[in-house]
Amino acid sequence: MKNKSSVTATAVCEASRPRRKGQSGSGLVYIIILISIVSALTAGVLSLSTSQRQTELTHNNRNRAVYLAEAGLNFVHMQLAAGIAPSTMVGNTYDLGSDRGKFRIESITGDIDSGYVVGVLGIANEGESWEANYRISGPPMLVVSGEVEDDGPDISFDQDMEYFDSPVSSSPGAFVSNVPNQELSIGGSIYNSFGALWYRGDKFNENTGDPESIGGCDGGACNFYRGFRLFYTIDMTASSQADGWTFTIMNAANNDTGTTGGWSPLGELMGYSGDSYDESARRCVDEHVMDNGTLRSCWGIVPPKFALEYDTWYNGCDRMCRSASWNSRCDRLETTSSTGEDQVQFMYWGEDSVNDIQRYWYSSCLHGRHESCDDNRHNRGGSGDNPRNIGDSQWDYREHLIGRSDLEPGLQSHFGSGYTNWINEGVWAVRQEVVRADNPDPVTGSYTITLRAWMRYCGTHSGGTWTDDPGGGCDSVLDTAYENTRQGYNPSNHSIGVKDYTLEETFVLTASQWNDMQKFYFGWTESTGGATQDAYIREFQLSFIRDYYLGLDQYCSLNGNAKGCTVDVDPDWPDDM
Repeated sequence: MKNKSSVTATAVCEASRPRRKGQSGSGLVYIIILISIVSALTAGVLSLSTSQRQTELTHNNRNRAVYLAEAGLNFVHMQLAAGIAPSTMVGNTYDLGSDRGKFRIESITGDIDSGYVVGVLGIANEGESWEANYRISGPPMLVVSGEVEDDGPDISFDQDMEYFDSPVSSSPGAFVSNVPNQELSIGGSIYNSFGALWYRGDKFNENTGDPESIGGCDGGACNFYRGFRLFYTIDMTASSQADGWTFTIMNAANNDTGTTGGWSPLGELMGYSGDSYDESARRCVDEHVMDNGTLRSCWGIVPPKFALEYDTWYNGCDRMCRSASWNSRCDRLETTSSTGEDQVQFMYWGEDSVNDIQRYWYSSCLHGRHESCDDNRHNRGGSGDNPRNIGDSQWDYREHLIGRSDLEPGLQSHFGSGYTNWINEGVWAVRQEVVRADNPDPVTGSYTITLRAWMRYCGTHSGGTWTDDPGGGCDSVLDTAYENTRQGYNPSNHSIGVKDYTLEETFVLTASQWNDMQKFYFGWTESTGGATQDAYIREFQLSFIRDYYLGLDQYCSLNGNAKGCTVDVDPDWPDDM
């Protein structure tokens, strides 16, 4: 049926102007057909967009219901450990408040000798059209009065070392995964090399058996959700002189475990920046067909991404790709001299505009994605959707750790006054936390991401003197709250001020970037030039943040620093750090 207003409008137009010779009404028919096609396409796009949004909403609420059911399991575990009778919990519904959802304890059977089997229902958005429920009946739960067993990390070298064994590198031997020793070596004493190594395992939620649920990874692509915490130790040999390495998080929408950055003449790119072109072999190291059928060739690591860089070679602020001097990262100078210093800082992805980047290079030195050239250049980014890499004038971890004589005179003495090469002077225990905001921006759909990092020296302190832990180990740190990634960690009231040792930044992922980052890969990148390096990563563990891990906040205070709670006082932190 024709639209009446359209017919009326056509009649008015035809009456108001004379018909030209040879003109017919066929043009009007074409216009009407064109409008119909455009309208149909628009309706289809809107329908697809609405459908996609509904699918995402359903998926997210289903996951919330899973979290809530898991919270109920842990709630019951804590109660039973505290000596609370099962009968006082069965049939009760617990509301977490602030629209976080609810869980209902449906059943508790068994006893303390054989273990308790607990049935819990997680309820998200109760009463809404998109309400989601998830029911868990956990395996027998063994309870020791007054104690709660730590579940351990989701991923670790201890249980998953075989999934850290397929590096992507310009030179064999730059990454070596030693399964018996549960350690990863980086560098391999190799000149002019670059590459990356990513976790590539499968991991399933322990309660749901679902790789799409929290704690799930499929071929190394893990679910981001609320974020994750990780811990590892670093032991860099004293003879290492090369450029450094990064611990990197990259989106799984545009990358896979065959991805690497780097460019063979520039060790300073650390395998994080650059398009992966190997000048000596005349090839793109990342060239392969991805699972989706797309051919990668000199892409580098495609943003969004971020990393904690361990920069062990000073580079100035020359223009990029200058053949006479590879010196373009704008690293920080040591504050009391004209020499450089080891740096630990967060990195993002510089500028996305090729035209903007070309102002900072001498020639078109890369063969593929040119915008990858400045991804770890300090003080780059900050325009549009690009977070800014921390600038050379801003503090890095060394300033908080080595250069603060008021906080750590023992370490200052241990390394020597003004010491700049500090990473290879002992073993370090690193803790990182990546935390996504609870909710997106209500207008833009963007998410704020908070990054935190700490470094603790593996040694003991007595009488103003530091002694290294024996055998290149880290016994003074292992089995402490600092190592336990099932717990949050954000000390703020230590007598010396542990808060002063927190490297913390926030940045924003747009709705589109967050969509790409919902699944991510994690691993290490490295690069060398005219010098070599050898670093050993040990004791690695990663735990995903469970949004409602214990259910009710008061059970954290009831049980102290139990699993899932945030440590706000670290009794094991050395007084001289």
